[in-house]
Amino acid sequence: MSANFPKSEHIKSEKEITNLFKNGKSIVVFPIRALYLTTNEPQKVKVMVSAPKKLFKKAVSRNYCKRLLREAYRLNKQQLTSTIAEKNYGINIAFSIIDKEKPSFQTISEKISIILNKILLTL
Repeated sequence: MSANFPKSEHIKSEKEITNLFKNGKSIVVFPIRALYLTTNEPQKVKVMVSAPKKLFKKAVSRNYCKRLLREAYRLNKQQLTSTIAEKNYGINIAFSIIDKEKPSFQTISEKISIILNKILLTL
């Protein structure tokens, strides 16, 4: 599995996003909240990231946080994608920052890893 994050792994459909936020299970590992939901698409992992405007008024700050989330996911996704590859279902995940302070990359990377491990345990 390559260590990139192609467009095919992004959640783009409004229908998928609505379904994820309506029916998804939540995991909070401060400063990140993750929602996840299994899907019928076999062996497919799709992800979205967000940084709320309510917490980060400036677009520069929001984009910085989203960039950190994407990169941390990209570096830690192997454990999840290899497990899902053996299954007959897919998973959609949404990561969101819930802290007002801009986090460091080290913190984000550690927390994403913890969240992905928790998701794997519940599958």
